[in-house]
Amino acid sequence: MKHVILGVGAIGGLMATALSSIGEDVMVIIRPETLASLPAELSLQRPPAQDSITAPAHPITSLEEPADILWIATKTYQLPSALEVIKHPPRYIIPLLNGTDHVAVLREKFGPVHVLPATIAVEAERAGRGSLFSDRRSSVCISPRARSRC
Repeated sequence: MKHVILGVGAIGGLMATALSSIGEDVMVIIRPETLASLPAELSLQRPPAQDSITAPAHPITSLEEPADILWIATKTYQLPSALEVIKHPPRYIIPLLNGTDHVAVLREKFGPVHVLPATIAVEAERAGRGSLFSDRRSSVCISPRARSRC
């Protein structure tokens, strides 16, 4: 599957690194002014007893080609401006944002069957450009209904 990550902070970076490390095709959308500073590989650092994960970073500045899944991991207040770089609608959109108000906004823009609300339980922090740290297991729950429980 072709995954695109919008918002490459702690959550988006974690998703990009994890998906890419298991062989998925992953691109990350970043601002043009930060393109040159993104390292060639994303890195997820873990405690000494666990293996760290590295995966290639495939940066783009806008989505202009087909993609299977767009993972949105921006700050909620950044969503309207962040969506301006989505030129080609993906097959599915999985938002990982705080709250639930964004689900209606995304369904209005992309259609209700394409937006799959999700929650993520993770402790992660961005340690630098393309570098993340997490010392706990993570879980993602995807549901077709906005307020359902996983």
